[in-house]
Amino acid sequence: MRYCLVIIVMIYLLGCESTGRRTDAEKLPLPEVAALACCWQSLERLDVTIDGNQMMLSSATAVTKDKLTVVILDPLGRRWMTITQRNGEIEIDQSPEVNVKLPVKWLILGIYLRNMTGNDWRFPGSNWVVERRGEQRLLKLGSKVQIRLIEDNKNSENQYDSLVELRYLELNLVVKITTLSRQFL
Repeated sequence: MRYCLVIIVMIYLLGCESTGRRTDAEKLPLPEVAALACCWQSLERLDVTIDGNQMMLSSATAVTKDKLTVVILDPLGRRWMTITQRNGEIEIDQSPEVNVKLPVKWLILGIYLRNMTGNDWRFPGSNWVVERRGEQRLLKLGSKVQIRLIEDNKNSENQYDSLVELRYLELNLVVKITTLSRQFL
């Protein structure tokens, strides 16, 4: 049943991508991996909500000086896909069992928003603006808010134990991220 819900949500995401109601993801400029602090890896739980439907996934993320790797796992810990960004190029290695397309660039933008300062968003070809409002960070493309990041670290002494919520406004998608572990390489 849960696997069916995951498939339905992913099909919905694919449908949103083709409706044209969102910003064209292929045109979104991405920062270079070198803008992220080097070198670390993390394991995170992802509570995903879209149109009232919920699912739990997990991800393993690793950053080296020139490469960002994200592995997305299903609720049973099986690999769904591996996303790699290096030298401005994105590679996707999707498990044969998953026949849906995830909004990869949007997911990568969420990682950058969480881990980069506002000044690092100024790079050639970019129209990104990051605005900080208390516990929130807004990622804007021009003047339009694309992603809202809300940090809840009230109960944590360690910044990596905090709950982070990413709201993808054009996708009607919310991803709550709980970091289970993070270590420097």
